[in-house]
Amino acid sequence: MPFSAVLHANLRGDGCPIDFVYGDILARIKNDDIIDSAILAPRNIDCAEINDRILEMLPGTSEIYTSVDVICSEQISEQLNFPTEFLNSIKVSGLPDHKLKLKRNAVVILMRNLHTARGLINGTRMQVLEMMSHSIECRVLTGTARGERVLIPRIKLNSTPGTLPFSFSRCQIPVMVAFAMTINKSQGQSLAKVGVYLKVPVFTHGQLYVALSRGRSFENVKVFIQPGLHLRITDGGVIETKNVVFPEVP
Repeated sequence: MPFSAVLHANLRGDGCPIDFVYGDILARIKNDDIIDSAILAPRNIDCAEINDRILEMLPGTSEIYTSVDVICSEQISEQLNFPTEFLNSIKVSGLPDHKLKLKRNAVVILMRNLHTARGLINGTRMQVLEMMSHSIECRVLTGTARGERVLIPRIKLNSTPGTLPFSFSRCQIPVMVAFAMTINKSQGQSLAKVGVYLKVPVFTHGQLYVALSRGRSFENVKVFIQPGLHLRITDGGVIETKNVVFPEVP
């Protein structure tokens, strides 16, 4: 088996995905080689847990940006049915969270196309340089604009029709911390070092293949599996986890 797999339930300590992928994060955070490393997980909640841990390890104070959320309706009854506190609690794919916690030198990923001609497109990875009241200054790490310093402001984002029984808008900086990212978000990226964190097994067709194929070499791809019902250890000591492949319809 070309990919190594280990059983590890924690995100800290020797052998954890953070230690394997980023090593001494304080020494490497300003080096360009950090952009070629990432931890991949199936769910957003697992990525958020990892990103929060790594942010704690970074030096300096954090800045929290809160969004302004409003219901997209002029009817008073609908506005009363969906108070601001409820809208703030919504976490939906494609929208940044209500609370965005950042630090200088944190790696983030752009969640919207801002300027396609300049290379500021959905999926662009950047590094935070400065944090202002309503915007952040970043250095672009990937794509055609690599090396440029750009200003990312708060913008108004609308929820995707059909995902919720109502529509609302969120004014927020369109980025999310990206030391760890979902497997689906990593599609198309080529990385030098990859840690695949399977706290739960993959759940869609081809997801495991996408995760394992992000690395440029077998030696720098390691799978970290949470002990549980979804894994099996063979008589030969090989650790196996569930894969999802839909057979072709005849």
